[in-house]
Amino acid sequence: MPHDYYLLSPNEPPQQTAPPKQSSLPQDTETPPVSERKRELPMPPVVYVPCTPGDDGINHLAYRNLDDGRVALLVYTALDRLIDLAGDVHWALLDWDALQEAQNLQHYDIILQDIRIPEDQRLVER
Repeated sequence: MPHDYYLLSPNEPPQQTAPPKQSSLPQDTETPPVSERKRELPMPPVVYVPCTPGDDGINHLAYRNLDDGRVALLVYTALDRLIDLAGDVHWALLDWDALQEAQNLQHYDIILQDIRIPEDQRLVER
Protein backbone atom coordinates (compact mmCIF):
# COMPACT_ATOMS: atom_id res chain seq x y z
CA MET A 1 0.00 0.00 0.00
CA PRO A 2 1.57 3.36 -0.97
CA HIS A 3 2.12 5.97 1.73
CA ASP A 4 2.11 9.73 1.44
CA TYR A 5 5.00 10.00 3.91
CA TYR A 6 8.54 8.66 4.21
CA LEU A 7 10.40 7.25 7.17
CA LEU A 8 13.98 8.47 6.94
CA SER A 9 17.16 7.49 8.63
CA PRO A 10 20.04 10.01 8.53
CA ASN A 11 21.84 8.29 5.63
CA GLU A 12 18.88 7.36 3.43
CA PRO A 13 17.40 9.86 0.99
CA PRO A 14 13.70 9.50 0.23
CA GLN A 15 12.89 7.21 -2.65
CA GLN A 16 10.23 8.27 -5.07
CA THR A 17 7.29 5.97 -5.51
CA ALA A 18 4.93 5.92 -8.43
CA PRO A 19 1.53 7.45 -7.79
CA PRO A 20 -1.21 4.89 -7.17
CA LYS A 21 -3.07 3.78 -10.26
CA GLN A 22 -6.61 5.00 -10.65
CA SER A 23 -9.11 2.19 -10.70
CA SER A 24 -12.69 2.27 -11.83
CA LEU A 25 -13.54 -0.39 -9.25
CA PRO A 26 -14.31 0.77 -5.73
CA GLN A 27 -11.48 0.06 -3.32
CA ASP A 28 -11.99 -1.83 -0.12
CA THR A 29 -11.61 0.80 2.57
CA GLU A 30 -12.30 0.30 6.19
CA THR A 31 -14.95 2.65 7.47
CA PRO A 32 -15.06 3.03 11.24
CA PRO A 33 -18.27 1.94 12.93
CA VAL A 34 -20.87 4.68 13.35
CA SER A 35 -20.25 4.77 17.11
CA GLU A 36 -16.57 5.66 16.49
CA ARG A 37 -17.14 8.37 13.89
CA LYS A 38 -16.91 11.97 14.98
CA ARG A 39 -19.97 13.98 14.11
CA GLU A 40 -19.04 17.37 12.76
CA LEU A 41 -21.81 19.89 13.11
CA PRO A 42 -22.04 22.98 10.97
CA MET A 43 -21.46 26.15 12.94
CA PRO A 44 -24.21 28.76 12.87
CA PRO A 45 -23.35 32.27 11.63
CA VAL A 46 -23.93 33.70 15.12
CA VAL A 47 -23.70 32.38 18.68
CA TYR A 48 -25.02 33.45 22.07
CA VAL A 49 -22.31 34.24 24.62
CA PRO A 50 -22.99 34.53 28.37
CA CYS A 51 -22.09 37.93 29.82
CA THR A 52 -21.67 39.56 33.19
CA PRO A 53 -23.08 43.03 33.79
CA GLY A 54 -20.33 45.54 34.45
CA ASP A 55 -20.36 48.44 36.87
CA ASP A 56 -20.23 50.68 33.80
CA GLY A 57 -23.61 49.38 32.60
CA ILE A 58 -22.03 47.39 29.78
CA ASN A 59 -22.23 43.61 29.53
CA HIS A 60 -18.82 41.89 29.40
CA LEU A 61 -18.16 38.45 27.93
CA ALA A 62 -17.92 35.84 30.67
CA TYR A 63 -14.69 33.87 30.38
CA ARG A 64 -14.19 30.65 32.37
CA ASN A 65 -10.91 29.47 33.88
CA LEU A 66 -10.52 25.73 33.34
CA ASP A 67 -8.84 23.34 35.77
CA ASP A 68 -5.89 22.91 33.39
CA GLY A 69 -5.17 26.66 33.34
CA ARG A 70 -6.75 27.45 29.98
CA VAL A 71 -9.27 30.24 29.52
CA ALA A 72 -12.52 29.23 27.81
CA LEU A 73 -15.21 31.25 26.11
CA LEU A 74 -18.58 29.50 26.22
CA VAL A 75 -20.90 29.86 23.24
CA TYR A 76 -24.40 28.57 22.63
CA THR A 77 -25.92 27.88 19.25
CA ALA A 78 -29.46 28.87 20.23
CA LEU A 79 -31.05 31.06 22.89
CA ASP A 80 -33.06 28.17 24.36
CA ARG A 81 -29.85 26.15 24.75
CA LEU A 82 -28.18 29.07 26.53
CA ILE A 83 -31.06 29.32 29.00
CA ASP A 84 -31.37 25.55 29.49
CA LEU A 85 -27.64 24.91 29.86
CA ALA A 86 -26.29 28.08 31.49
CA GLY A 87 -29.34 29.69 33.12
CA ASP A 88 -31.23 32.90 32.45
CA VAL A 89 -28.11 35.06 32.19
CA HIS A 90 -27.18 38.22 30.33
CA TRP A 91 -25.94 37.40 26.86
CA ALA A 92 -24.55 38.86 23.65
CA LEU A 93 -25.20 37.69 20.11
CA LEU A 94 -21.87 37.55 18.25
CA ASP A 95 -20.80 36.53 14.78
CA TRP A 96 -17.43 34.89 14.15
CA ASP A 97 -15.73 38.20 13.31
CA ALA A 98 -16.83 39.58 16.69
CA LEU A 99 -15.46 36.45 18.39
CA GLN A 100 -12.13 37.13 16.71
CA GLU A 101 -12.25 40.74 17.94
CA ALA A 102 -12.93 39.42 21.46
CA GLN A 103 -9.91 37.13 21.08
CA ASN A 104 -7.79 40.14 20.09
CA LEU A 105 -9.00 42.17 23.10
CA GLN A 106 -8.83 39.45 25.74
CA HIS A 107 -7.15 36.18 24.87
CA TYR A 108 -9.00 32.91 25.35
CA ASP A 109 -7.57 29.47 24.61
CA ILE A 110 -10.66 27.53 23.62
CA ILE A 111 -14.28 27.97 22.63
CA LEU A 112 -16.67 25.50 24.25
CA GLN A 113 -20.03 25.04 22.54
CA ASP A 114 -23.33 24.21 24.24
CA ILE A 115 -21.80 23.18 27.57
CA ARG A 116 -24.03 22.52 30.60
CA ILE A 117 -22.99 24.64 33.58
CA PRO A 118 -23.81 23.12 36.99
CA GLU A 119 -26.39 25.25 38.81
CA ASP A 120 -23.97 26.14 41.62
CA GLN A 121 -21.40 27.47 39.10
CA ARG A 122 -23.71 29.58 36.95
CA LEU A 123 -23.43 33.31 36.60
CA VAL A 124 -25.82 35.54 38.48
CA GLU A 125 -29.17 35.32 36.76
CA ARG A 126 -31.09 38.37 35.65
